[in-house]
Amino acid sequence: MLKQHLYLITLVALSSCATMDCESVEKDADFRSSIVEGQFIQLDAGHTYYNYSPGTGTPLVLVHSFSVPSYQWDHTTDLAIERGLPVISLDLYGRGNSSNPDTTYTVELFADQVIQLLDHLGIQEKVNLSGISMGGRVISQIASQQPDRINALIFVSPAGFADDAETAGPVAGSAITEEEIEEFIETDFPNRAEGQREDFLDKEGLDGWIDLYRPQLRFKHFARALLSTNRNAREMSEENKKIGQQDYPVHFIWGADDVVCPLEDGRYNALRWIPRAELHVVDACGHMPHIEKTEVFDRIFFDIIL
Repeated sequence: MLKQHLYLITLVALSSCATMDCESVEKDADFRSSIVEGQFIQLDAGHTYYNYSPGTGTPLVLVHSFSVPSYQWDHTTDLAIERGLPVISLDLYGRGNSSNPDTTYTVELFADQVIQLLDHLGIQEKVNLSGISMGGRVISQIASQQPDRINALIFVSPAGFADDAETAGPVAGSAITEEEIEEFIETDFPNRAEGQREDFLDKEGLDGWIDLYRPQLRFKHFARALLSTNRNAREMSEENKKIGQQDYPVHFIWGADDVVCPLEDGRYNALRWIPRAELHVVDACGHMPHIEKTEVFDRIFFDIIL
């Protein structure tokens, strides 16, 4: 599936904001026409980039993390296709090839985006819904809004379970200022791509992974999207307690050595709010078990859960 990101070839040679124009690329019609794989659909808040492969059985919907777009699910998508499963992945607003709208980036925005995409594709049956990291917040919101659309939930190293007191910043809902954006680009962007190493326990051999990320730094309004998402993050206890009142299967797959959403920070609430959930711990693994421990993850995901 990495072939769908061929547009990166002309960009990855540029290594950081020191050698590239930050936020210089507009995701306009010309940009969208340059993408040779996948599809776009205009939804309420902007254009959404997605990949959909029909198949037989329960549709699998894959929701990505805070800032790494849908290519992080490429291997899982390929394996689902090999097994004949219908599978959908998408770039959330502000990430990857999807629009970076001038809006407030909330979990509700992302959940509505996924739901609208399913409606566009005519998928009304129940789905197996999986989200990693911030994608865990998104699938919690979807499941609390529309529980009748869920066949199973699969949380991978999820956010939203750390603590009852987990709240948004003191200025949640307020606009992101140009000064904040400028400061964020200046201080965060030079190291943001290399910072993706922190998602892994084994930080060696990740140059290709980091190069895939770099082009996002060139997309206009990427900084605003990240800042707004952080500012409007909120605790998800009520949504997750609603999930706990349903009866469909819920699974957690968690790297034992995750430092982004640590297992020990989230385990208690995950199993307290959703007592029927099954926890699968991947040893010697960081925040991205589907990438770092692919064989172990695939066995859990496809052979045990699905």
